[in-house]
Amino acid sequence: MTSIAVSRDGKRLASAVGHQVQLWDIASGRRLRTLDLDHRRQLVHAGPLAFSPDGRTLAIGTCGFQAVLWEADGRAPPRQVHLERVDSVSSLAFSADGGTLAVATHYDDIVWLHDTASGRLEGMIDGHVSRVAAVAYAFGGHELITGGSDGLVCAWDARTRRLLRVIEA
Repeated sequence: MTSIAVSRDGKRLASAVGHQVQLWDIASGRRLRTLDLDHRRQLVHAGPLAFSPDGRTLAIGTCGFQAVLWEADGRAPPRQVHLERVDSVSSLAFSADGGTLAVATHYDDIVWLHDTASGRLEGMIDGHVSRVAAVAYAFGGHELITGGSDGLVCAWDARTRRLLRVIEA
């Protein structure tokens, strides 16, 4: 298992194993559905996972140079997020309103901000001097926190993308 995520309401669990992501009902332990990311046999492995705040969408970062948005009810096919660089995803997080997906990649010092409805790039945050390893929204979604292999944890205003503070870890 490479990654897990739990919906905010605590009802669903997503787990990534190889090229599959499985969605589970936590109370019953029943598997609800499986998404095979490697349907074209391109050896796409699932990486980090994140549920949207309402629990309806699961973001899946892959080692196959893409991010995917999967509707947890299984009614719609997965949608690809159009990454600007060809890179494997190291971390991702939804904004508090679910409208933005922050994506960090293994080899980049930039956080890419994508519109979740269209999957298109809406902006970026550039402030680390080496790769960004982790992203998370905090304080009700008002701040985006980034952690880099440069040893810095940076807090950004999520709306203006202005640097608020830096912590040397």
